[in-house]
Amino acid sequence: MRNAYFSGLRRDFSVHRRHVADIERLISDPEQQATFLRLMAAGLEQTGQRESALEYYLKLIDLDRTHPAL
Repeated sequence: MRNAYFSGLRRDFSVHRRHVADIERLISDPEQQATFLRLMAAGLEQTGQRESALEYYLKLIDLDRTHPAL
């Protein structure tokens, strides 16, 4: 289910963004969290929401600090 949500965010961010809470509940490891953060940042940036995108990029940086193998 999580991967279907990720695909939805990639295909049409504006439509699938409403599922963010559901997606977050399905994330079970740092790699999935990194994928989610990247998709959110990229989607927000593409829709012109640069400040919100920056927040997700900063979360991704923090995740990388705690899990450098990502």
